[in-house]
Amino acid sequence: MHTAMDRLPIPQATDEITADWLNAKLPPELLHGSRVAEVRAEVLGVGEGFASALARLEVKTEAAGLLPPLVAKFASSHGNTRSLLSEVGSYEKEVRFYRELAERVELPTPRCYVAEYDQASGSFILIFEDLAPAAVGDQVAGATLAQAEAVVDALAQFHASWWNNKELMESGWLPPPAALATRLVDVLDEGMPAMRERWGTRYPDLIALVERARKILPGILHLSMNAPPPKPYTLVHGDVRLDNIFFPSEAGGRFAVIDWQGAVLGQPASELAYWLVTNLPPGLRRQHERDLVRRYHARLRERGIRNYSLRSLRMAYRNGTVLLVYAAPVLGGTSLDFSSERGTALAEAMVERVDAALRDCNAGRVLWTMPWVLRGVFAWDAVKRATARLFRR
Repeated sequence: MHTAMDRLPIPQATDEITADWLNAKLPPELLHGSRVAEVRAEVLGVGEGFASALARLEVKTEAAGLLPPLVAKFASSHGNTRSLLSEVGSYEKEVRFYRELAERVELPTPRCYVAEYDQASGSFILIFEDLAPAAVGDQVAGATLAQAEAVVDALAQFHASWWNNKELMESGWLPPPAALATRLVDVLDEGMPAMRERWGTRYPDLIALVERARKILPGILHLSMNAPPPKPYTLVHGDVRLDNIFFPSEAGGRFAVIDWQGAVLGQPASELAYWLVTNLPPGLRRQHERDLVRRYHARLRERGIRNYSLRSLRMAYRNGTVLLVYAAPVLGGTSLDFSSERGTALAEAMVERVDAALRDCNAGRVLWTMPWVLRGVFAWDAVKRATARLFRR
């Protein structure tokens, strides 16, 4: 039986998080048997992120005094961003991740105390522990080699734990990237005019490459939508970047990854490419990229992944790098919020790094052959699946 307090509407701004609301929603063990008497909220990082709004909560109880600091996360107040992320299910996915998977994922996450989503309004709220004194990374500045290695190690452990896991295929709310890619056509078409205006002079070759990628996208989607995802597949975070990662500081804290709105069933090498390409300054990536890919492969083997060669990983990594061409119009378009100086600087840093990586891997040539390569990949995977079924009979 649901009480009236259970049906309280989801707060959409900090002033809607009241003591009564928290008393109805926070777990009793966090309140130590007391009740919330007062709550104060401080908005965090105005304009710094793309997808959501954040606030730090100072919660005082009647008997136990101040609770450890909490952080609340809401849907973005930027209309286009909120519409896009609601349409592709990002807010619902993050809520369900914390409800159903967070405790089983071998990638450290913050402890979550409240996770609610309203499908009708597209509103959601998460309340989780404040990870301070750990420090979030700075994607505008770019990752250090030590940070790059730490995340590579963590990704390998995370990916290996869900490697070709059938449960992911049956989840219903973790679609493969292909299931979301049909929206990509609209995002590309909507974002290209703004991208040409914003970066056409600085990145003319990137603009031309994106336009070529747009032409072949229907063929890629046709192949992807009509076949199961080729192995290896795993659970991927979907947006592994420094601004979503906390690292221990001199004052303490722990490593943790936040922002699970992009979680999907995906290709592990593509997530590795996203991390290295969009977070490392181009010079540092060029110097250490091969070693970091080899390191990732070694960590997979340590976790028991034996049927995935380093050569296969390198080929998949290159393809994942090339597919980042489709991220450029999103970063340059109108769907995301670039209202602050830092938001703009972040988008520019990511576009610069994607442009450099696409040049380094000769993406134009790879894109030209990709439809035929994918056709072969899906055909070979179908043969292997059919053979496996025959041997099971």
